[in-house]
Amino acid sequence: MIVRSARKLPYLEVALSRIRLRLTGRSVLHDLSWRIRPGQRWVLIGANGAGKTQLMKMLAGDVWPTPGGPGRRTYRWRGERFDEPFGVKEQIAYLGAERQDRYEHYQWNHRAEAIVGTGLYRTDIPLDRLTAADRSKIHGLLAKLGILPLARRRFLRLSYGERRLVLLARALAWRPALLLLDEVLNGLDELNRQRVLRLIHLLRHRSLPWVLATHRLEDIPRSATHVARLTRGRLRRCVRLDQRPRRART
Repeated sequence: MIVRSARKLPYLEVALSRIRLRLTGRSVLHDLSWRIRPGQRWVLIGANGAGKTQLMKMLAGDVWPTPGGPGRRTYRWRGERFDEPFGVKEQIAYLGAERQDRYEHYQWNHRAEAIVGTGLYRTDIPLDRLTAADRSKIHGLLAKLGILPLARRRFLRLSYGERRLVLLARALAWRPALLLLDEVLNGLDELNRQRVLRLIHLLRHRSLPWVLATHRLEDIPRSATHVARLTRGRLRRCVRLDQRPRRART
């Protein structure tokens, strides 16, 4: 169902209301309510097993609430309200460990620039030859991450952290209306961790809403505007961060 709205938003607003999720007979999310608006930059904090990944997949439209409950999931985009993720799912870029693992599972050993290019065309694998304009955009993203020399390297020959950075560039090439980053800092060495944090910080000048899921407080980027804590499938606390200048985090 689509309901017209008077306000046209260039980015997605997502509202979860009393969402419940059960998987294999186990409750994962409990009566969870959360709203993410354009311009907000959220960090979702929770221990391993708290339900962060399933919540992120719920936002992305990859997981559905358990039927029979009062839960609702609503998206607003470009003057319309969507009561289901159909119609807006392609506007969401989701990056997590599963996306990275797919390349090894299917042996998608394309050049790094080609993989970033799939973000431009929103495909899983390269289908068309990149134009000069495409390469310019791709190389600009890789340069912002400090990995431009990787452009012609084969993906499966890159290190774990380098692969993560290439896929982050792909997510941004997607031109998403909502960016979901599920534990993207996990497993990175300090150099690549700082590269990711710097790029996330550069996004502060946009109204692009993003959510970064992590289990470590030290991963909170200095540009984050809100923090939510997930404990055993329940959002225990949602806080707007102090807007006064803070020291840069390392």
